[in-house]
Amino acid sequence: MSAPLTIAATLASAGLAKEAIAEAKPGDVALLARRCACGNPMDRRYPQCTTCWDAQAKADREAAAIRSLPEIHRGCRFGTKELAHWCGDKEAIKRAREFVVDFPPVPMVTIWGETRAGKSALASAVAIAVRVRHRRPFLFVDARDLGRARAECGFGHEPELLRKAKSIPVLVIDELGKESELVRANPEDVVCVITERLRRQLLTICTTEWSPLEHAPNGKRLHDIYAPSVVQRLTERWSAGPPPKGCALVIEVQKK
Repeated sequence: MSAPLTIAATLASAGLAKEAIAEAKPGDVALLARRCACGNPMDRRYPQCTTCWDAQAKADREAAAIRSLPEIHRGCRFGTKELAHWCGDKEAIKRAREFVVDFPPVPMVTIWGETRAGKSALASAVAIAVRVRHRRPFLFVDARDLGRARAECGFGHEPELLRKAKSIPVLVIDELGKESELVRANPEDVVCVITERLRRQLLTICTTEWSPLEHAPNGKRLHDIYAPSVVQRLTERWSAGPPPKGCALVIEVQKK
């Protein structure tokens, strides 16, 4: 017996199966000649019913989201030893967790701190918690991959990574600022993704070691690599108002 087909490999067939079953009449025995493992009638040409197709597609999307995380951070959840191991700043963890619980309409969360402070681990925990608690799909991507995506794509085509980054409900951009250090990269693509997501009011979580402060303790400032308008989008603190102000929740992670 052949192995079940994956959603990624048979998406077109799945659409045809849905149309066929939707148009089938109760007496159409030739078309609905089989039953799925779940007991539902199904088109005999396909390995699953539409209910199982949808469930498998959902599972595939969730698995793809987890695979986008750095492997070392896939176990990071609030309240776990994994997160505590990578991020020792309890106050930063508390603020991030409160954001997930309250879930205010903040389109930008900027997590900043020095190298190895636990920024990526904390961002991973936030993305996973938002997925579980609020059912929002996410993608975790390195800013350097966004910056060089166009150079690695054929001329005249917008890279699939950029298209997905602009539209997915929750996007984590890790290592923001490091795309500016690459030779074959277009930092403007990262800015375009951030701008478009703010226009759509989609949640974007950025991690960076470049400080939003004028006098950065490590000498790295967001103002040195981005235009003032971009820095404002990343750092202007959000408040509900009325009237609402700003667009960002800024969380500093101290290295412990």
